[in-house]
Amino acid sequence: MRRKVIKLLNSLSILIIIICLSACTNGKGGKLERISFFYQQGTTTDYESYMYYDDDYFNGDSTEYNPSLATCSLCLAMSSFASNRNQNYKDYSFRYRNVYNLMEQIGFNNIEVNDCYKTKPTTDSIGLIFGNKQLFGKTFIVVGIRGANYESEWASNCTIGNSGLKEHQGFYDSATIYLNDLKSYIENNKITGDIILWSVGYSRASAVNNMACARIDRAIYNNEKILGKNVNIKKEDLYAYCFEVPMGASFDEEISPRSEIYNNIFNIVNPSDIVTMVAPSYLGFTRYGVDHYLPASNLEESYKSQLEKILSFYTNMQNYDVLGEYKISEFKMYSLPDTIGAGLITEDTKKVNWTLSLYLNEFVDSLSEYGIKNIDNFCENIQNGLRHTFSILYGKTPPRYSLQTVLISLVRNVVLNGDIDYLIADILHNPSEFANDIIPYIIDAITYLGEDIDAKELSKGLVGLLTAIANTFKKNIGLVFPLINTNNIKAIASAHYPELCLAHMMAQDPKYTSEPISYNNTGSYYKVIVPYSNDLTLTIKDKDNDSVLVKVNDGKLENVSYLAYGINKNNFVAYLPVGKSYIVEGTNDNLLVYKFVQTDRDLLTIKPTFINNAYHF
Repeated sequence: MRRKVIKLLNSLSILIIIICLSACTNGKGGKLERISFFYQQGTTTDYESYMYYDDDYFNGDSTEYNPSLATCSLCLAMSSFASNRNQNYKDYSFRYRNVYNLMEQIGFNNIEVNDCYKTKPTTDSIGLIFGNKQLFGKTFIVVGIRGANYESEWASNCTIGNSGLKEHQGFYDSATIYLNDLKSYIENNKITGDIILWSVGYSRASAVNNMACARIDRAIYNNEKILGKNVNIKKEDLYAYCFEVPMGASFDEEISPRSEIYNNIFNIVNPSDIVTMVAPSYLGFTRYGVDHYLPASNLEESYKSQLEKILSFYTNMQNYDVLGEYKISEFKMYSLPDTIGAGLITEDTKKVNWTLSLYLNEFVDSLSEYGIKNIDNFCENIQNGLRHTFSILYGKTPPRYSLQTVLISLVRNVVLNGDIDYLIADILHNPSEFANDIIPYIIDAITYLGEDIDAKELSKGLVGLLTAIANTFKKNIGLVFPLINTNNIKAIASAHYPELCLAHMMAQDPKYTSEPISYNNTGSYYKVIVPYSNDLTLTIKDKDNDSVLVKVNDGKLENVSYLAYGINKNNFVAYLPVGKSYIVEGTNDNLLVYKFVQTDRDLLTIKPTFINNAYHF
């Protein structure tokens, strides 16, 4: 009997060891530890990074945000960028190699690529790759979307369409290609029964992913077979992760894009990334699903320590020397000088801790209101020109420059030539001439970088946008001066770097760090507004500990905390984190408090309580 027990225990021990080993295997289709992958950056090089994959990411409800799956999804999205590891720039036959290899590593087979990914991109194409494997008794399908190095596809980003279409036309049309090609993939591989779908995208690809997955969600809600009559998909089996997502949905749709119907779609958004602000919310655009915002310095008291962890990953990226130092926190506002001219702009003392995200939101809103005005005006006077411009810049050969290098070269040309006065005079007095006067500088900047550009063709495309920008600056001249600074331009450009987004994801992921950062990722905040006067005296305190967060004394702002506040459009404005209670002292009945919630189009009015000569909320 004793021998039988010992033998049974030995057998159980062996079985436990086998189970443990199989759980830790690096073989295809099982759980994987650290996996290397490659992704494109620039026009000549691919770089290496690493990720963690686990089949168990998909053994749960897709409506629950998973930080480890988010990081893994971003890695897959980055690997879907068109590879530079080809023999010459005209070779498009295997630019999907990075994502193909990664899909193989994590156990997918029957990998297929659509025709758009194997040929030179056009203005409205979209590169897609599909794979599948068996998981949890279902067919598990993965979708990667080409989100960078897509040349002429830039034009599709600019294709809003007219006001009758509601959704962004360029993204919607690409989402239609996505759905048709996915349906064909399912049919060609004779897939039937229950499926799991994992779909990812970055930048333009994320907007297409956002819209395509929303259409699948809507079909599930309406009990429609959008992917074919032979397959079934449940909402909890659709995993959609989108990164640095432009806006393509419309607030005017019959079902709100923020409805729970779409709460399995997660959008990871850097509040300082201008790409995520277009198409503008001012014109009625938004995203489907749930937004998860990366940390914002003006809303997080612990931001400095969070940033330290984020930068520990960012500075260790293989191409960090190419990316350059982190500049976003160094963004500075500059004020209108008494005498306009080169080198005379000075830091704006009327804004304390003012962030890049606050500047960009004001810039995009002003451009929408005063420059673009409405969707139909954009379509009539700007859209075709922008499509034409990007066809010129990216349609022939891969450019040897980025938009960042063009803008820096442009600023340096204007400043060195001492022509700021001349261009500002155009803006203030004759904005219709601004485009004609600045286009030669733009052409010189591009030519200086080694590109042979057809000046007349470029001019045709840029006039509409430049005129809209001039009209915007005429209404709000203060928006010009932060752009006459190369460090600020670097900050604006770097906010869209996929490596920076990846560093943020790593810092939040327990697979990468034993102490992942935690913060309010909703992007919500309070906005306090008080009419400004030279004798304004005001204090805002944290109600819980009576600490002073905001202070204005006889019209002068004092920098007493991490919060952003300042004088803007004849008002004093302060931005406060949600989740705390506040006391506002020293103001009158003109105090306004709003709560901004990302899922709503408008600010929600908050009514403070007046107690002991102070407002409480």
